[in-house]
Amino acid sequence: MSTAIDRVRIRRFVPSLSLEWQPDGVTQVTARAWYSWFDRLSSRQAGGSFGQITPTANILIRQNQQFQTAALDLRVRRDFGVHTLTLGVLGHTSNAPVFVDKGVSPTDREGLAGPLARVSRTGDALAVFGEARLVFGRVQIVPGFRLERRRQR
Repeated sequence: MSTAIDRVRIRRFVPSLSLEWQPDGVTQVTARAWYSWFDRLSSRQAGGSFGQITPTANILIRQNQQFQTAALDLRVRRDFGVHTLTLGVLGHTSNAPVFVDKGVSPTDREGLAGPLARVSRTGDALAVFGEARLVFGRVQIVPGFRLERRRQR
């Protein structure tokens, strides 16, 4: 349930770039890069019990979540007749802090009473992968591998 005091604002920005290059008739090189920024700002009344709406809330809780992600994907695909071999690498990083502040009144959308929580969430991944598509008439066999290193905090 929400009240007349509750608000949410969402903003998003996601540019991407993709390049494909075919140096010969059987090899294709693909590079993709993207960045994503997502911001969610909400304020909600507080002061009542769980599930209870308090028309005269005594404070406002302000929560701001920001998600920033960047990645780069490079791959090479080579055709051998009807068969295909693909090799590639992927790098990915993310940062997603959360800020929760308490207001001094039901209309304080700045959180002037101070912080309730400050959380930092980050993560990185690096992957190397390969895949072969083997075609034998109507039967396809697709063995693959992926080696990944992940770090989260």
